[in-house]
Amino acid sequence: MNTTKYKDRRRRIIKKCEICGISFSARVYRIREPNRIQKVCSPKCRYKLRSNQHLAKGHKIKMGVGGGYIGIYMPKHHRVNKDGYVLEHILVWEKAYNIHLPDGWIIHHLNGIKNDNRLENLEALPRRKHNSNRMFQELQLLVEQQGVKIQFLEKQNRLQAYQIKMLNKNINDISQIKMKEQ
Repeated sequence: MNTTKYKDRRRRIIKKCEICGISFSARVYRIREPNRIQKVCSPKCRYKLRSNQHLAKGHKIKMGVGGGYIGIYMPKHHRVNKDGYVLEHILVWEKAYNIHLPDGWIIHHLNGIKNDNRLENLEALPRRKHNSNRMFQELQLLVEQQGVKIQFLEKQNRLQAYQIKMLNKNINDISQIKMKEQ
C-alpha cells in the first residue's frame, strides 16, 4: 500500500458548509486529491447536496416513505415535504385541472400502482372517503377469500357425508349377511 497517498489522514481545515453556510472542521481525505475535501457540515446537508446534484440533471427520485411514489424537487410548492419534494401524481392532477389540491384531499391511484401517474389513473378524494374505500376493498377481498374457503369446506363436507353414507351402507350390508348366516 502506498502510504504517501494517504499521508496525514487526520488533517483538518476550517471550511463553510456549501448548503447552510455554517463553519465546520472538514477532513481532507487525500493529499493528492484536493477535490475530495468534506463539503458539508452534517448528514442532513449532505442529503440536500446530493438531492440538488440529481436535480441539476433533471432527475426524478423514488420516495422512501410509502415506497413506490415518485417525488419531484419543487421547494416552493404548497404540498412540499420537509426535503423539498412533491409527489408527482399531485403535480399531474393539479396541472390537468389547473387548481391546487385542497388540504385534506389526496390523489388515489385507481389501479393501485403507485408510480402509474397517468391522469386517467388518478382520482382526487377526501382522505376520509379514500380510507373508507380502501377499507371496503380490503374487506371485500377478505369476504371473497372466506367465500372460497367456505365453498371448499362445503365440498369437503359433502364428500365426508357421502363417505359416511357409503360406510353405513357397507355396515348394513355386512350385518344383513351375518343375519342370513345365522
